[in-house]
Amino acid sequence: CERAVAMCTHAGSAVIVGGAEAGVPMIQRDSLYGVGGAVRLAAETNAPVLVRQLDPDADVFLDRAMPDAQNISIIPLIAEGEALAVLVAEWGASSKRRVTKPMIELLSNVAGRVALALSNTFLLAEVQRLASVDGLTNLPNRRTFNQAIEREIARSTRTGNPVSLVMLDIDHFKS
Repeated sequence: CERAVAMCTHAGSAVIVGGAEAGVPMIQRDSLYGVGGAVRLAAETNAPVLVRQLDPDADVFLDRAMPDAQNISIIPLIAEGEALAVLVAEWGASSKRRVTKPMIELLSNVAGRVALALSNTFLLAEVQRLASVDGLTNLPNRRTFNQAIEREIARSTRTGNPVSLVMLDIDHFKS
């Protein structure tokens, strides 16, 4: 493989990791389906997609990350039946090696393991978010408040700056 990038969508944004541009910007997409082109096909079919060249109109974001890419394999990272991300590998025009079925199977196997780890990371982040906010108001809960107080007192002790706290009690706030 000559070049590779990964594309993942989570919480309404798509992120490309790696590629020609160091900071390929995040794009607002709810899923890999919204990215379009070969990525969409891989996500819809949950199967690897092989293409000779990226279509600059349909594969805008990948084309920006991997300009002039040729002989590309797009491997979906599937967890619980859903494509969470894709691994895009370029084999290049000058490559003497053909992309063989065992190579694609190996990439798919690795992608499956990565997808499981990625899914677990997303679940952990969601559990941490749920543990830190009130379910009704979506405001920080007492646990988050206590952590913030401890952090601010530690910073005050470290820097020597004073710390202040103002509290309000709003009756019947949740009703």
